[in-house]
Amino acid sequence: MSRVRVLFIDAYDSFTNNIVSLVENQLGVEVTKIHIDSYVGDLATFIQPFDAVIAGPGPGNPEVLDDVGIIASLWRIDETHIKPVLGVCLGFQSLVCAFGGRMERLSRPRHGISTQVDTCGKDLFNGLTDFQTVQYHSLRANLGQPEPSCIASEPCSELTPLAWDLSDPSGGPILMSVKHRLKPFWGIQFHPESILSSSEAKNVIRNWWLLCKKWNQSREDLRGVEKTQSCSLNNDASGDTYTVDSLSPSSMPATPSSENSMSSNTSYTTTRESSIAENYVHTAIPLDRLTVSDIVHRLELQNDEFVVLDSEQRLMANLGRYSIIGQVDRITTKLTYQAGNGVIKITTAEYTALEQVGSLKSALSYLKNYLNQHKVENGYRDIPFWGGLMGYITYEGCLETIGIPTQTHANRDDMCFAFVERSIVIDHLHGVVILQSIKSGDEIWLQSTSSKLLGTSPTTSIKPATPEALISRLPEKSSYMSKIDRCQEEIQAGNSYELCLTNQAAFKSRKSPSCTSWQKYQTLRALNPAPFASYLHMNSATILSTSPERFLNWARPTLDEHGRSLSVCQFRPIKGTVQKTQILPDGTPHGVALQEAMQILSTPKETAENLMIVDLIRHDLHGVVGSGNVTVPTLMQVEEYATVYQLVSVIEGSIYSTPALSSRTSGIDVLASSLPPGSMTGTPKRRACEILNTLEDEPRSIYSGVIGYMCVGGGGDFSVTIRTVFKWDDEDEGGNETWRIGAGGAITILSDVQGEWEEMCGKLGSTRRLFKE
Repeated sequence: MSRVRVLFIDAYDSFTNNIVSLVENQLGVEVTKIHIDSYVGDLATFIQPFDAVIAGPGPGNPEVLDDVGIIASLWRIDETHIKPVLGVCLGFQSLVCAFGGRMERLSRPRHGISTQVDTCGKDLFNGLTDFQTVQYHSLRANLGQPEPSCIASEPCSELTPLAWDLSDPSGGPILMSVKHRLKPFWGIQFHPESILSSSEAKNVIRNWWLLCKKWNQSREDLRGVEKTQSCSLNNDASGDTYTVDSLSPSSMPATPSSENSMSSNTSYTTTRESSIAENYVHTAIPLDRLTVSDIVHRLELQNDEFVVLDSEQRLMANLGRYSIIGQVDRITTKLTYQAGNGVIKITTAEYTALEQVGSLKSALSYLKNYLNQHKVENGYRDIPFWGGLMGYITYEGCLETIGIPTQTHANRDDMCFAFVERSIVIDHLHGVVILQSIKSGDEIWLQSTSSKLLGTSPTTSIKPATPEALISRLPEKSSYMSKIDRCQEEIQAGNSYELCLTNQAAFKSRKSPSCTSWQKYQTLRALNPAPFASYLHMNSATILSTSPERFLNWARPTLDEHGRSLSVCQFRPIKGTVQKTQILPDGTPHGVALQEAMQILSTPKETAENLMIVDLIRHDLHGVVGSGNVTVPTLMQVEEYATVYQLVSVIEGSIYSTPALSSRTSGIDVLASSLPPGSMTGTPKRRACEILNTLEDEPRSIYSGVIGYMCVGGGGDFSVTIRTVFKWDDEDEGGNETWRIGAGGAITILSDVQGEWEEMCGKLGSTRRLFKE
């Protein structure tokens, strides 16, 4: 018996994989995904092996051919080759346009908004009462009917309305669903796959499938045609080889195929099996009153290259348990990459090598294989890091992973990782310091380091320092507000649902031995306690970060009850911010209590911002871990930080792998498929980044990228590089150095221009306080 197959045509949306997961889980079918610009030859012939087709959502206008591509051809396929089709959002709009309807702009676009859908109670909505569902659209379909009705009429007599949104009397009714009177074509404007859509909305997919099977059976009874069992794709419109991405349903959590992992068969990849290093050594000493700063000072690291991932904060013990100090010396191996040149540079004590990889995504694949060659299995089990790669990726480097070309400064690394062999992990919960090394025969270093940290001589503290800004360049209000207006125009036109607009400030200060970068970091750390703070000085970059936001964490793999490798990964996006202290119109400060912040962060504007990023991250995760392996344990919870309240969600995915796979899926695959951070881009991610590139005046650089580690034991953890001060050595001039700070916010159609300006200034102010102006 042949497998039941559904073809999904993706319009480069950021929710596609959520729909694929819903369809596979609800229907038990196999979904094959192509893009609107994939070359398929004759579309009518190409779709024959499939039982049905879904025309997916996406940015743009259905009347613009480049926005819908081959979707527009679906509705013109002759009766002999016709297949059941469901159009979702943009696909629905394309169906309406194909049979006489027209599009018009909504007075208030609906992105991340949950409303009630009133249905006809039949066809797609058989057995379903009116229900709540999420919408993501700026345009609405107009069939030319004077009043909402479920009866086909001129001028679109071939389309029968099935559902309406009547929740906004001032804006008028919005058509939510149609069917073709004679052909097996259906469409829905809403998004049943959203995490906030009701179960009734999701059951629309079941009803559609029952209608598909009924139509297919009647066609087979009539024609007795046996389906072809083969399907092939040649090249897509860009000329690159296109691989069909197919996810397999299962009663157990799906095991992703190696096709869902980054390629490990490219020319630069080593062919040796991964090796297990047996040279891990460690020792544990009591933390007592030692701080991260004390350890750095006693080991005299403050003037050297090193990395600190600093979670020494008390507000959130579940996130602030571990701090990690990675030593970087003159013989430390570094792996770097510059966006646009396609080459990864490996620098060791003995040599420098260049490897052609093509893109940052492939560079991450290189790092994955590099770690496999240095794998450790006998590390200290109670800590997350045993040694491995510590470093950062810039925003421009991240853009390469979604196919957006970028050129950056020749002297600056867009990816920079050091292979850290000697490290110190502080367990703040249990008051323990773990000294560890993955260098062969490194017991002497452990002994000498222990002696330095256990020494009875008093620690001479390194005093925090506040630099004086000689010159400050701050965002210009009228320019920023104009860009907010342009963002909202793009959203109004249907080109994006949400745009995370940013700006930069620059501060020039004089270099001074009494105000080192490490001292500046200590000052910033005291001003902004945060669970994902970090300090990095490596090559030409110096980063002082007090980030409150985890981007991605993945656990060291373990075996589940089926003998499969299991690693759980977690995202913690922040969208929605309230300053704890606000200045009233009369100039007096007002302290915001938690309850007040919760009320502010429960408004439609704030929840829509967060929801869009949650659905985007679910899409990114589903694309790697497979259908049915993504959960949202926390949705829109208010968390308290030192200076702000934030609206936070938690999304988790289960990465399954088996020894039989030639290239195991890992957290690095998730990292490569999720950049840049969705909380810093908007949705759909690719189109949002393209629009933002035209609006923002300069590269974001370090800001909006990620910083963290990939462990030789298989785990990893990265934060989003926000609330961060950074500099590049090539900007040092005449004894002065230039420090930069990025800040911004998510622009939606509900955004208030003045409010967005104030939010950006508030975020900027949290780090700007480092400088005397």
